[in-house]
Amino acid sequence: MHKVVRNFGHIARKNAGLRGRVISIFTWLFGVPNLAKRSQMQDIFDVVAPETDDIIVDFGPGSGYITIEFSRYAKSVIAIDVREINIDLPLVIAQKIEFRCYDGKIENIPLEDGCCDKIFSGEVLQAIENRIELYHVWQKSLKDDGRVIICQGVGRPIIERAFQNKHWLIKLLARCGGPATFDEYSSLLNTEFRAKDKNFIPQEKIIEELVSSGFEIESIIPTPSDAVVTILEWTQYILKTLLGRARYINHPIVFMLVYPCCIFAKAFSNKRDLDYGILISAKMRDR
Repeated sequence: MHKVVRNFGHIARKNAGLRGRVISIFTWLFGVPNLAKRSQMQDIFDVVAPETDDIIVDFGPGSGYITIEFSRYAKSVIAIDVREINIDLPLVIAQKIEFRCYDGKIENIPLEDGCCDKIFSGEVLQAIENRIELYHVWQKSLKDDGRVIICQGVGRPIIERAFQNKHWLIKLLARCGGPATFDEYSSLLNTEFRAKDKNFIPQEKIIEELVSSGFEIESIIPTPSDAVVTILEWTQYILKTLLGRARYINHPIVFMLVYPCCIFAKAFSNKRDLDYGILISAKMRDR
Protein backbone atom coordinates (compact mmCIF):
# COMPACT_ATOMS: atom_id res chain seq x y z
CA MET A 1 0.00 0.00 0.00
CA HIS A 2 1.32 3.45 -0.96
CA LYS A 3 1.09 6.01 1.82
CA VAL A 4 -0.26 9.39 0.73
CA VAL A 5 2.46 11.84 1.66
CA ARG A 6 2.15 15.13 3.55
CA ASN A 7 3.03 17.25 0.50
CA PHE A 8 0.84 15.34 -1.93
CA GLY A 9 0.95 16.81 -5.45
CA HIS A 10 3.96 19.05 -4.80
CA ILE A 11 6.16 19.98 -7.75
CA ALA A 12 9.47 21.77 -7.28
CA ARG A 13 9.37 24.86 -9.53
CA LYS A 14 12.92 26.15 -9.93
CA ASN A 15 12.32 28.77 -12.62
CA ALA A 16 8.99 30.13 -11.41
CA GLY A 17 8.29 33.76 -10.58
CA LEU A 18 7.49 35.03 -7.10
CA ARG A 19 3.93 33.68 -7.16
CA GLY A 20 5.14 30.31 -8.41
CA ARG A 21 7.77 30.10 -5.69
CA VAL A 22 5.21 30.93 -3.00
CA ILE A 23 2.91 28.20 -4.33
CA SER A 24 5.84 25.78 -4.46
CA ILE A 25 6.75 26.49 -0.83
CA PHE A 26 3.13 26.09 0.26
CA THR A 27 2.66 22.75 -1.53
CA TRP A 28 6.04 21.52 -0.25
CA LEU A 29 4.87 22.21 3.29
CA PHE A 30 1.21 21.19 3.05
CA GLY A 31 0.51 19.61 -0.36
CA VAL A 32 -2.15 20.58 -2.88
CA PRO A 33 -5.04 22.48 -1.21
CA ASN A 34 -7.91 20.34 -2.45
CA LEU A 35 -9.99 19.37 0.57
CA ALA A 36 -12.24 16.72 -0.97
CA LYS A 37 -9.56 14.91 -2.95
CA ARG A 38 -7.01 15.06 -0.14
CA SER A 39 -9.61 13.47 2.14
CA GLN A 40 -10.24 10.71 -0.42
CA MET A 41 -6.70 10.21 -1.66
CA GLN A 42 -5.64 7.34 0.57
CA ASP A 43 -8.78 5.45 -0.47
CA ILE A 44 -7.99 6.16 -4.13
CA PHE A 45 -4.43 4.88 -3.83
CA ASP A 46 -5.53 1.79 -1.91
CA VAL A 47 -7.93 0.86 -4.74
CA VAL A 48 -5.85 1.94 -7.75
CA ALA A 49 -2.72 0.36 -6.20
CA PRO A 50 -0.29 1.64 -8.87
CA GLU A 51 2.51 -0.82 -9.63
CA THR A 52 5.89 -0.32 -11.31
CA ASP A 53 4.78 -2.03 -14.52
CA ASP A 54 1.37 -0.28 -14.76
CA ILE A 55 0.33 2.04 -17.56
CA ILE A 56 -2.42 4.17 -16.02
CA VAL A 57 -4.85 6.48 -17.80
CA ASP A 58 -5.97 9.47 -15.75
CA PHE A 59 -9.17 10.49 -17.52
CA GLY A 60 -10.01 14.10 -16.68
CA PRO A 61 -6.94 14.96 -14.60
CA GLY A 62 -7.89 18.59 -13.92
CA SER A 63 -4.86 20.26 -12.35
CA GLY A 64 -2.85 17.07 -12.78
CA TYR A 65 -1.75 16.48 -9.19
CA ILE A 66 -3.19 12.96 -9.05
CA THR A 67 -1.46 12.26 -12.37
CA ILE A 68 1.81 13.35 -10.80
CA GLU A 69 1.38 11.07 -7.79
CA PHE A 70 0.48 8.09 -9.99
CA SER A 71 3.64 8.69 -12.01
CA ARG A 72 5.81 8.28 -8.90
CA TYR A 73 4.82 4.61 -8.72
CA ALA A 74 3.55 3.52 -12.16
CA LYS A 75 5.55 2.79 -15.31
CA SER A 76 3.79 5.64 -17.12
CA VAL A 77 0.63 7.74 -17.00
CA ILE A 78 -1.54 9.02 -19.85
CA ALA A 79 -3.52 12.11 -18.82
CA ILE A 80 -6.49 12.92 -21.06
CA ASP A 81 -8.59 16.07 -20.86
CA VAL A 82 -10.67 18.40 -23.03
CA ARG A 83 -8.22 21.23 -22.39
CA GLU A 84 -4.48 21.43 -22.69
CA ILE A 85 -2.58 20.86 -19.45
CA ASN A 86 0.58 22.87 -19.10
CA ILE A 87 2.59 21.93 -16.02
CA ASP A 88 6.26 22.70 -15.51
CA LEU A 89 7.41 19.24 -14.48
CA PRO A 90 10.83 18.01 -13.38
CA LEU A 91 12.38 15.81 -16.08
CA VAL A 92 12.17 12.66 -13.95
CA ILE A 93 8.38 13.08 -13.74
CA ALA A 94 7.81 14.50 -17.24
CA GLN A 95 9.38 11.41 -18.81
CA LYS A 96 6.65 9.23 -17.32
CA ILE A 97 3.60 11.39 -18.18
CA GLU A 98 2.00 11.94 -21.57
CA PHE A 99 -0.66 14.65 -21.77
CA ARG A 100 -3.29 14.22 -24.47
CA CYS A 101 -6.10 16.60 -25.40
CA TYR A 102 -9.34 15.93 -27.29
CA ASP A 103 -12.34 17.95 -28.45
CA GLY A 104 -14.89 16.50 -26.03
CA LYS A 105 -16.35 14.02 -28.53
CA ILE A 106 -16.23 10.46 -27.22
CA GLU A 107 -15.25 9.05 -30.62
CA ASN A 108 -12.15 11.28 -30.64
CA ILE A 109 -10.70 10.18 -27.29
CA PRO A 110 -7.02 9.52 -28.06
CA LEU A 111 -6.65 6.01 -26.66
CA GLU A 112 -5.38 2.96 -28.52
CA ASP A 113 -6.83 -0.52 -28.09
CA GLY A 114 -5.28 -2.44 -25.20
CA CYS A 115 -2.96 0.42 -24.26
CA CYS A 116 -3.37 0.53 -20.48
CA ASP A 117 -3.69 -1.52 -17.30
CA LYS A 118 -5.91 0.84 -15.30
CA ILE A 119 -8.15 3.80 -16.00
CA PHE A 120 -8.85 6.28 -13.22
CA SER A 121 -11.67 8.81 -13.48
CA GLY A 122 -12.17 11.42 -10.77
CA GLU A 123 -15.33 13.58 -10.79
CA VAL A 124 -15.77 13.35 -14.56
CA LEU A 125 -19.00 11.43 -15.18
CA GLN A 126 -21.26 14.42 -14.52
CA ALA A 127 -19.69 16.21 -17.51
CA ILE A 128 -20.22 13.27 -19.92
CA GLU A 129 -23.44 13.20 -21.92
CA ASN A 130 -23.15 9.61 -23.20
CA ARG A 131 -21.45 7.60 -20.46
CA ILE A 132 -22.26 4.22 -22.04
CA GLU A 133 -20.28 5.21 -25.12
CA LEU A 134 -17.41 6.32 -22.89
CA TYR A 135 -17.38 2.98 -21.07
CA HIS A 136 -17.11 1.15 -24.38
CA VAL A 137 -14.05 3.26 -25.29
CA TRP A 138 -12.54 2.40 -21.91
CA GLN A 139 -13.17 -1.30 -22.51
CA LYS A 140 -11.29 -1.23 -25.79
CA SER A 141 -8.40 0.65 -24.23
CA LEU A 142 -7.88 -1.74 -21.31
CA LYS A 143 -5.70 -4.81 -21.41
CA ASP A 144 -7.43 -8.14 -20.76
CA ASP A 145 -6.95 -7.98 -16.99
CA GLY A 146 -7.41 -4.22 -16.79
CA ARG A 147 -9.55 -2.29 -14.33
CA VAL A 148 -11.55 0.94 -14.22
CA ILE A 149 -11.55 2.94 -10.99
CA ILE A 150 -14.14 5.71 -10.65
CA CYS A 151 -14.24 8.29 -7.87
CA GLN A 152 -17.50 10.20 -8.13
CA GLY A 153 -19.62 12.48 -5.97
CA VAL A 154 -23.18 11.16 -5.74
CA GLY A 155 -24.86 13.57 -3.34
CA ARG A 156 -24.79 15.94 -0.39
CA PRO A 157 -26.67 13.87 2.22
CA ILE A 158 -25.86 16.05 5.25
CA ILE A 159 -27.13 19.26 3.65
CA GLU A 160 -30.11 17.46 2.10
CA ARG A 161 -31.09 16.22 5.56
CA ALA A 162 -30.56 19.70 6.99
CA PHE A 163 -33.02 21.13 4.46
CA GLN A 164 -35.54 18.39 5.28
CA ASN A 165 -35.22 19.08 9.02
CA LYS A 166 -35.22 22.87 8.52
CA HIS A 167 -31.90 23.30 10.32
CA TRP A 168 -31.50 26.73 11.89
CA LEU A 169 -28.44 27.57 9.80
CA ILE A 170 -30.27 26.65 6.59
CA LYS A 171 -33.14 28.98 7.56
CA LEU A 172 -30.74 31.76 8.56
CA LEU A 173 -28.76 31.64 5.32
CA ALA A 174 -31.96 31.40 3.27
CA ARG A 175 -32.93 34.80 4.71
CA CYS A 176 -29.55 36.10 3.51
CA GLY A 177 -30.27 35.04 -0.07
CA GLY A 178 -29.27 31.41 0.17
CA PRO A 179 -31.11 28.59 -1.65
CA ALA A 180 -34.61 27.89 -0.35
CA THR A 181 -34.59 24.17 -1.18
CA PHE A 182 -32.04 21.41 -1.52
CA ASP A 183 -32.91 20.98 -5.21
CA GLU A 184 -32.04 24.64 -5.74
CA TYR A 185 -28.73 24.19 -3.91
CA SER A 186 -27.93 21.01 -5.86
CA SER A 187 -28.68 22.82 -9.11
CA LEU A 188 -26.39 25.72 -8.17
CA LEU A 189 -23.56 23.34 -7.28
CA ASN A 190 -23.81 21.27 -10.43
CA THR A 191 -24.07 24.37 -12.61
CA GLU A 192 -20.79 25.60 -11.11
CA PHE A 193 -19.26 22.16 -11.70
CA ARG A 194 -20.45 22.29 -15.35
CA ALA A 195 -22.48 19.12 -14.98
CA LYS A 196 -24.85 18.03 -17.74
CA ASP A 197 -27.63 17.54 -15.18
CA LYS A 198 -28.63 19.75 -12.27
CA ASN A 199 -28.79 16.71 -9.98
CA PHE A 200 -26.06 14.37 -8.79
CA ILE A 201 -25.80 11.02 -10.57
CA PRO A 202 -27.18 8.36 -8.20
CA GLN A 203 -24.86 5.52 -7.26
CA GLU A 204 -27.36 2.97 -8.57
CA LYS A 205 -27.38 4.59 -12.01
CA ILE A 206 -23.59 4.56 -12.30
CA ILE A 207 -23.46 0.88 -11.35
CA GLU A 208 -26.32 0.02 -13.71
CA GLU A 209 -24.59 1.74 -16.63
CA LEU A 210 -21.27 0.04 -15.93
CA VAL A 211 -22.84 -3.41 -15.69
CA SER A 212 -24.91 -2.89 -18.85
CA SER A 213 -21.70 -1.86 -20.64
CA GLY A 214 -20.01 -5.17 -19.82
CA PHE A 215 -18.20 -4.35 -16.57
CA GLU A 216 -18.24 -6.44 -13.41
CA ILE A 217 -18.19 -4.48 -10.16
CA GLU A 218 -15.33 -5.56 -7.88
CA SER A 219 -15.84 -3.15 -5.00
CA ILE A 220 -17.76 -0.03 -3.94
CA ILE A 221 -16.34 2.11 -1.14
CA PRO A 222 -18.04 5.22 0.29
CA THR A 223 -15.44 7.98 0.54
CA PRO A 224 -14.44 9.85 2.63
CA SER A 225 -15.62 8.92 6.14
CA ASP A 226 -18.94 10.28 7.44
CA ALA A 227 -17.22 12.58 9.95
CA VAL A 228 -15.14 14.18 7.19
CA VAL A 229 -18.17 14.40 4.89
CA THR A 230 -20.01 16.45 7.51
CA ILE A 231 -17.17 19.00 7.63
CA LEU A 232 -16.79 19.16 3.85
CA GLU A 233 -20.50 19.57 3.16
CA TRP A 234 -21.12 22.36 5.66
CA THR A 235 -17.97 24.21 4.58
CA GLN A 236 -18.95 24.03 0.92
CA TYR A 237 -22.56 25.04 1.63
CA ILE A 238 -21.53 28.10 3.64
CA LEU A 239 -18.99 29.19 1.00
CA LYS A 240 -21.48 28.72 -1.85
CA THR A 241 -24.23 30.58 0.01
CA LEU A 242 -22.21 33.50 1.38
CA LEU A 243 -19.49 33.93 -1.27
CA GLY A 244 -21.18 32.44 -4.32
CA ARG A 245 -18.51 29.87 -5.17
CA ALA A 246 -18.26 26.35 -3.82
CA ARG A 247 -14.77 26.07 -5.31
CA TYR A 248 -13.47 28.41 -2.61
CA ILE A 249 -13.31 25.23 -0.52
CA ASN A 250 -9.93 24.69 -2.22
CA HIS A 251 -8.56 28.13 -1.37
CA PRO A 252 -5.32 27.80 0.62
CA ILE A 253 -6.72 29.75 3.60
CA VAL A 254 -9.85 27.60 3.75
CA PHE A 255 -7.69 24.51 3.34
CA MET A 256 -5.43 25.48 6.23
CA LEU A 257 -8.42 26.10 8.49
CA VAL A 258 -10.49 23.05 7.59
CA TYR A 259 -8.08 20.26 6.63
CA PRO A 260 -6.74 19.76 10.19
CA CYS A 261 -10.36 19.31 11.29
CA CYS A 262 -10.77 16.64 8.60
CA ILE A 263 -7.67 14.81 9.83
CA PHE A 264 -8.93 14.77 13.41
CA ALA A 265 -12.45 13.77 12.27
CA LYS A 266 -11.12 10.80 10.32
CA ALA A 267 -9.00 9.71 13.28
CA PHE A 268 -12.04 9.96 15.52
CA SER A 269 -14.39 7.93 13.33
CA ASN A 270 -14.03 6.00 10.06
CA LYS A 271 -17.72 5.13 9.78
CA ARG A 272 -18.90 5.20 6.14
CA ASP A 273 -22.64 5.16 5.55
CA LEU A 274 -23.30 8.44 3.71
CA ASP A 275 -23.83 8.73 -0.05
CA TYR A 276 -21.44 11.64 -0.60
CA GLY A 277 -18.80 10.04 -2.78
CA ILE A 278 -18.09 6.52 -3.99
CA LEU A 279 -15.00 4.74 -5.22
CA ILE A 280 -15.85 1.97 -7.68
CA SER A 281 -13.48 -0.66 -9.01
CA ALA A 282 -14.69 -2.62 -12.03
CA LYS A 283 -13.19 -5.14 -14.45
CA MET A 284 -14.39 -6.36 -17.83
CA ARG A 285 -16.86 -9.19 -17.51
CA ASP A 286 -16.53 -11.01 -20.81
CA ARG A 287 -12.77 -11.36 -21.21
